[in-house]
Amino acid sequence: REPMIGTHKVDKYLKASLERLAGEQKWLEWRTVKEAARAVTRHQSHFTRRDLVRALAEAAQVRGLHKIDILKLTDKYIASRHVLSLGQVDKDIRYANKRLYNLEKKLLSQARKLMVKRSFNVAIKHIRASAQAHKLNPEQVKALHEITARGGIKILSGISGAGKTHTLGAARQAWEKNGYTVIGIALSGKQTQRLAEQTEKKQGIISGLLGKKQQNMTISRLLWEIKRARMSQLIYGSRSVVKSPLTAKTVVIADNAQDIGAAQIERLVKEVRRAGAKLVLSGDIHQPQAYTHSGALGALIKSIGASVQTTIERQKQA
Repeated sequence: REPMIGTHKVDKYLKASLERLAGEQKWLEWRTVKEAARAVTRHQSHFTRRDLVRALAEAAQVRGLHKIDILKLTDKYIASRHVLSLGQVDKDIRYANKRLYNLEKKLLSQARKLMVKRSFNVAIKHIRASAQAHKLNPEQVKALHEITARGGIKILSGISGAGKTHTLGAARQAWEKNGYTVIGIALSGKQTQRLAEQTEKKQGIISGLLGKKQQNMTISRLLWEIKRARMSQLIYGSRSVVKSPLTAKTVVIADNAQDIGAAQIERLVKEVRRAGAKLVLSGDIHQPQAYTHSGALGALIKSIGASVQTTIERQKQA
């Protein structure tokens, strides 16, 4: 006859098993909520309950969570301290992530202050000469006048193939004719290299927006150079040999700005405003591709406006 196991030992074993299963369940739920929360704010600033349920259902597919668990997680996340209710918008109650909401609020405040900066004037003769040299169409000429006008921040919005890069190349020439230094940045090194290659292929114009090596860098590199110069000045003071790439005579052009996350754009706007420089954001809000929250460009366009290009210039022949 097998010896009987004590009841207290059985209870202890079952309790440990249940605690382990409960821990695994909580971990699965946490991973699901984290993935869904990132998904609903990836390309937009706010979301509805339906958006969250859909994102949770997609994240729970490989984790074995029941539909009842998904609905419970939805209510739990909406009621958490991380979510802010924005009220009813277009017949739906919309919510926002508090951290992103405060980040965008700070970004828009700094952008409005930068917008009223009445400097970076460009002579009209240089604008006309640049437009003629680059053979811009009327829509591109209008955008050229708008982004080279006075103001600390400008936005150029347009669908792919509308010739935004070509317009920026003309603007670069006009700025440089007036003694400004232009720095072109993008999210990744491949994007900056591709932009440089595209502008260099244009016939009858200068080497391009990012043709010069010192003007070709990623946004992370630019922010690192600014931080490096600031740290050097704090340590060595006037003896510091490291200079910030941004001055009061610098124009920063951020291409494919729809890919740049809100945190980086907020920091970029802050550094440009601190240096007294000018910022030009170019992108297509209909092509969000960032892995982080990328609704910042759309929010800026709604707040301060943008120059828009809609005419396709890339495809002209069958």
